[in-house]
Amino acid sequence: MNKPKGFIGWAYVRVSDGSKQDHESQRDSIARWAKSLGLQIVRWFIDSGSRHKAEKRAEFQRMMALLGTEKPDFIAVDARTRFGGKPGGYEYGGFVDRIRKAGVELWSVLDGLLSGTDDLTVIKTAVGSLTVTKESKERAERS
Repeated sequence: MNKPKGFIGWAYVRVSDGSKQDHESQRDSIARWAKSLGLQIVRWFIDSGSRHKAEKRAEFQRMMALLGTEKPDFIAVDARTRFGGKPGGYEYGGFVDRIRKAGVELWSVLDGLLSGTDDLTVIKTAVGSLTVTKESKERAERS
């Protein structure tokens, strides 16, 4: 599968530091991806903040809360790391589980379907989470 099952979606954009990065490149990437597949993005959630502190990202929290009352066909992010979660992958997995239970797919422009239950997607998610954890530790050591 190389595109969402439905056509109506939301997009989530996050940069680590709003003063040094802009949201436009991610927004443009998601918009181009959606257009190329004939998809419509009806809501944009745009945040600044650490991937490890989802509880402090207001738009992320609003998006997750809206899943209880609204149901897009998919949520799109530019890359899996933009979605975020604490190191280790358990928090990220919990977010993906909530999205899946709402009947919504999570897609990445760069990484494809993130909410799939096939073995390859599950393994890629686990390895990706471990890589993020390793990168975070290395960055902390360099600082």
